[in-house]
Amino acid sequence: MEIKTILVTGASGFLGSYIVEALLDQGHKVIALSRKQNTNSRVNLLNIQADLNDPSSFESQLPTVNYIIHAAGKVSYDPKQSEELYRVNQKATSHLINFALDRSIEKFIYISSASTLRRSSKEDMISENVPGSPIFYSNYSRSKYLGEMEVRRGEAEGLSVSILNPSLIIGYGDWNKGSCNIFKKAAFGMKYYPSGNVGLVMVDDIVKVCLKIINKELVSNENILLNSETWSYKNLFENLCLNFSSQLPSIQIGKRMSYIASFLDYLKSTVDGSERLISKETIKQISQKIKYQSTYSNELIQFELKKILPELSVLCNRYKLILESKNH
Repeated sequence: MEIKTILVTGASGFLGSYIVEALLDQGHKVIALSRKQNTNSRVNLLNIQADLNDPSSFESQLPTVNYIIHAAGKVSYDPKQSEELYRVNQKATSHLINFALDRSIEKFIYISSASTLRRSSKEDMISENVPGSPIFYSNYSRSKYLGEMEVRRGEAEGLSVSILNPSLIIGYGDWNKGSCNIFKKAAFGMKYYPSGNVGLVMVDDIVKVCLKIINKELVSNENILLNSETWSYKNLFENLCLNFSSQLPSIQIGKRMSYIASFLDYLKSTVDGSERLISKETIKQISQKIKYQSTYSNELIQFELKKILPELSVLCNRYKLILESKNH
């Protein structure tokens, strides 16, 4: 196996940290770039603290790089965060593409989102090959799509690229943040559940696809949709709560309840300045019944994505250790 030097952005984040560890385990040299100081210390690892929107903060620090895995990004459904979403997900990607072109990078891998693949011809379908104009239900999905357009610009100028479009990524991490937070909520019991459904994929599978691209076992410049299974929120929440032996959700959140919650969340945000958690965008996301069709991508990656149910049990057992440590 040829040893590469790989720049990973968002290296201290949930997905980025998994990618960094997997690359190091394979013997590659990794440059871990993040906005916050990264305390990880391993052989062949160089940590760089920088802001992608300030190229001068990282360009001069970087040695020769073969590959870039751009895992940095911002997720928010708060209208007040819209400007920051475009700054992080689009503009920072543009700067990184310019850097990649200047350095003649061999491959640029962009971690996008399944939400960018909705098209006007089938609004309830997320797939790689549905025709039509892009449909966006949030500033987040629009900003990630514009990030993809920056990657395609780089491709048009000669850069070799891959774009991964994962659904909700499940794994073990800081359960106070992101998708990991659903485990914390389930551990203390849930009363309500949304009416919609959600696509799920394990973090290990995202990493596995990245490794296949790095090791040239997967060569494609097309969007790769990564979704293992589609679950109703009710089914997901019930399974999590059963694993934690906590209160099961029993009340479906209807439109009236959703908008009351959104208004109360707005008032709270106005008073204390906190980021909104229940906006109109959030309500749209959790109330829709979306179909995922990833037959083409599944054939492309040439391995079966992990089944969700057995993995949830394993993850809940790991998260239980957090509760046990707090009780002692």
